[in-house]
Amino acid sequence: QTVLGLQQAQKGIDHDVIGIAEKDGLLVLVLLFVRNGIIFDKRVFEFKDVDLDQETLLAQFIERYYSSDVYLPHEILIPLSVNEEDLPAGAKILVPRAEEKKNFIEIAKKNADAELASRIEKSQRLDKTLNTLEKLLKLKKFPNMMDCMDISHHQGAETVASVVRFKEGLPDKRGYRKIKLKTDRVDDYNSMKEALDRRYKSEEDLPDLLVIDGGKGQLNAAKEILDGKAWLDSLDLVSLAKARDNEGIDPLN
Repeated sequence: QTVLGLQQAQKGIDHDVIGIAEKDGLLVLVLLFVRNGIIFDKRVFEFKDVDLDQETLLAQFIERYYSSDVYLPHEILIPLSVNEEDLPAGAKILVPRAEEKKNFIEIAKKNADAELASRIEKSQRLDKTLNTLEKLLKLKKFPNMMDCMDISHHQGAETVASVVRFKEGLPDKRGYRKIKLKTDRVDDYNSMKEALDRRYKSEEDLPDLLVIDGGKGQLNAAKEILDGKAWLDSLDLVSLAKARDNEGIDPLN
């Protein structure tokens, strides 16, 4: 919604407005940008398992956010008092008393509540999906961290391994890897060995579930390599192949 604060528009005052919502170890902070009395944009920040009270977290957020290269408005409206010693110099920060400014705080709070509810619902859906996957594939570990690996080549050359990572059911792009392999011919075993060697340096690097794109040949190669490193018991390993009824290939076996 676009909300107009008439007095603020007349004064030409810019505000940043903060709203906070928290439940079950998840805290969402919404930052509304109010320019000349009009809400025109927002940013949402999510914090998990933070061992801080809201006042301390809010003070640390303000200190870090406004010490970076961002626009400093005339006033920053916050929902609760914080220790002013922790706040950046030059920033006018206040818990509003005027009705119009309090209205912005209420809107920020409603935004935070809505974002929190949305994230909890999404997390519950993902958790249900991962539990279904765990049961369907009879995994020994909950697939909180899942890597998917594909090895491809162009006419037998330019072999490349691609690995994408999912954390708690969502893409984790920091875990993505693209590895140009030294193998210059079609060799499932050596390609798989090089890809696994270069992607995982130790047992601590391993995901809970490793999904290999390919059939039984690729699966057996990965199994042999991981078993040779004594890593096979540390993760679940599956291969993903298209069902081919004429060959008796069942995708779930």
